[in-house]
Amino acid sequence: MAFLVTGSSGCIGAWAVALLHRLGAPVVAADITDDRRRLRYLLSDTDIEGVRFEWCDITDLESVTEVMTKAGITNIVHLAGLQVPFCRADPVLGAQVNVVGTATVLEAARRREGKVTGVSYASSLAVYGPPELYPKARVDDNSPLAPATLYGIYKQADEGIARPNLVAHFPPRVDLRLADRVQVAVDTDSLHFFDEETRVLLRTQPKRCWR
Repeated sequence: MAFLVTGSSGCIGAWAVALLHRLGAPVVAADITDDRRRLRYLLSDTDIEGVRFEWCDITDLESVTEVMTKAGITNIVHLAGLQVPFCRADPVLGAQVNVVGTATVLEAARRREGKVTGVSYASSLAVYGPPELYPKARVDDNSPLAPATLYGIYKQADEGIARPNLVAHFPPRVDLRLADRVQVAVDTDSLHFFDEETRVLLRTQPKRCWR
């Protein structure tokens, strides 16, 4: 068994790598950047030495396939993506990473011909619409989707691509509609979502916040 985590330098990606490593699972951390800052908040330098790192462009099928083949990947946690402000700034790149990237990861897994036994991939709460669409002030898997951002539209497309009846022989997969405001707020210095105490912590003690 070997796990591939795409987007391993991100907030949720770093946590996924750290938790898998702590469980003793062989894990490959794949990203287009070598930034290990967030992972160092969660693992010691000694532990990080036990993680295998691979450069990987998820929009490139050959690149993804090569990483999976070399490492003998059996399980995938696909978290790579561009968040709301980056999709808005560059819609083409956003579509390439968030939509083509997901299709590429699933196709690379399919080409493993049964060796990949499971895929978990990140969708987002951004696939839902504004609060006024949901009178009960809550959403579930059956709530109507009405994304209001390009990012949400791309994530809705990902869910469609991964539907089991559309492409034969995709591995079993789980769609996780995640919410992560911390990473995008820190990466864009848009901390107005948080109270003053949290803003100070994020700027001065990021390690404490990530834990």
